[in-house]
Amino acid sequence: MADPARRPGHLRDPERPQPQRRRRRLAGGRGRDRVHPRHVGGAAPPVLPAPRRKEAGAPAVRGRRGRTREGRRHLTATSPPPSPLTPVQETDMRITRLRGVAAAALCIGLAATGCGGSGGSDSGKKTIGVSFAAPRIALYAGMQKGIEAEAKKLGVEVIFTDAGGDPLKQANDINDLIAKDVDGILVSAIDAKAIVAPLNSAKAADVPVMTVARDVEDKSSRVSYIGNDWGKSGQQIAEWTCKNVEKGKIIMIKGPSAAPYVQEMTKSYKQVVGSPSCSGMTIAHEVNVSALTSEEGLKATKASLSAVPDAKVVYANLDDFLPGVVQAINEAGKAEQITVTGFDGIPETLAMVRDGRVGFEIALQPKKWGATALQTMTGELDGKDTPDQIFIETLPFDKTNADELTEAELE
Repeated sequence: MADPARRPGHLRDPERPQPQRRRRRLAGGRGRDRVHPRHVGGAAPPVLPAPRRKEAGAPAVRGRRGRTREGRRHLTATSPPPSPLTPVQETDMRITRLRGVAAAALCIGLAATGCGGSGGSDSGKKTIGVSFAAPRIALYAGMQKGIEAEAKKLGVEVIFTDAGGDPLKQANDINDLIAKDVDGILVSAIDAKAIVAPLNSAKAADVPVMTVARDVEDKSSRVSYIGNDWGKSGQQIAEWTCKNVEKGKIIMIKGPSAAPYVQEMTKSYKQVVGSPSCSGMTIAHEVNVSALTSEEGLKATKASLSAVPDAKVVYANLDDFLPGVVQAINEAGKAEQITVTGFDGIPETLAMVRDGRVGFEIALQPKKWGATALQTMTGELDGKDTPDQIFIETLPFDKTNADELTEAELE
């Protein structure tokens, strides 16, 4: 039987003979194969004494790490007594302890989602991650209310994230949701191109993704789109404008240029305005507003009116900055000259249409969007067929039908 591997310099058991090579080295006064540099060219290295054999009855001499030179563990006064268990029993106990430690570590790692749960929940509920582009705006605030109300009905847990208009943060938010092992993700894209990479990561992790309100460029990266037909809305606004304003210049105050809804609405709006049926209207000035606030709408409209003082129409494609647009027009004394069209139909705009400050609106009913999106995602997770896109009906209104609507209907 071959000798077991031993540490360099460790002495062999006295009952085993020293190898012939080692006896020759010891006889020659060399304890190592290599000579220390301080002995090169100088005095000979010190001669190591030959190993002594243990006399019968002599106590064992302890070597390194508490082992005797016979290779057995040296028991000190504080050492535990030998185990009364057999080797097999000791092995079983070690395995049981290791399983307990592993289970505890796993529970700690899953603390956020619950030990023993599935899909990111300790109760076995489905968990859906939601990545909004900027939930501070009215559209996302309404959608969140719809999602939360529907989640209570369906028994679903929801994790909301706010990208704050930053595409990089949205990508990180989505990757975090994947790491949290959510069952599905609802996302409203800030940038239709930049969002594709994290969505493909979700797809690779077998996490279904549905886009809400803002779609993505690569449709294969998501299961379905829930929201509005933006092109149709842009067309409706342009058709109303051409019908109710005979001739004049148009100022377009738009949202972020990378947002899909801005691009689609602008394209269809321009197609109608440039058609023979709207020959009297021309687009004289365009500006994109990144921060969707009333203050930004005020600044953008003031600058636009300075550039085009004789404008007849101001197209504002989001109601979050619409109050600032209306304020700028009033301060310039051009309320009678300019017709304003809005979009989103938040409850506050109903009064603006009724008193004539805004000529035309389209209400999106965002609570219905949120509820529909969550219903569609849970259906997908339950194995139901999911359409490629779901368009939710909008409510166009002007002074002729504004009195028939209530603020609750616009939510």
